[in-house]
Amino acid sequence: YALKWDGYYYRAIVTAPDVEAVPEHCINYFYNTDDILWLARITQVECGNDIFENQLATANVIVNRVKSPQFPSTVYDVVFDRRGGAVQFPPAFTNKIYLTPKTSCIIAAKCALNGDNNIGPCLFFLSKKLDSGSWVARNKTYYTSVGGHMFYY
Repeated sequence: YALKWDGYYYRAIVTAPDVEAVPEHCINYFYNTDDILWLARITQVECGNDIFENQLATANVIVNRVKSPQFPSTVYDVVFDRRGGAVQFPPAFTNKIYLTPKTSCIIAAKCALNGDNNIGPCLFFLSKKLDSGSWVARNKTYYTSVGGHMFYY
């Protein structure tokens, strides 16, 4: 990844092989720093070493859940949700959630909060390493795969 600061427009431009974060989506927005922090942290622990597109898609699952009446209405509450007694995002309950997220995860969080959505209405994801017999795979509709995850709605 390469990061370049545009001092004229006060924006960061991030490039990666075959990827560019859309800079016009990241200008002149004022973020709730807690939302950015928790969204970047959960993105980091779920897929911080994966491609940017997967980081963005994973962040969008959280944002989609915040917007959905089926889930809590804040990023923090979605990340730490224990719906039906089950932990929704197991890595959130490890000490890794408190590590400083990578720049790419912060940018993915900001882009997702700005509406840059690459997974449509998806509310769930699974690691491709997990058994396809999981609850999500059995009960939700497959939408697409991005990086190391499969996305469902």
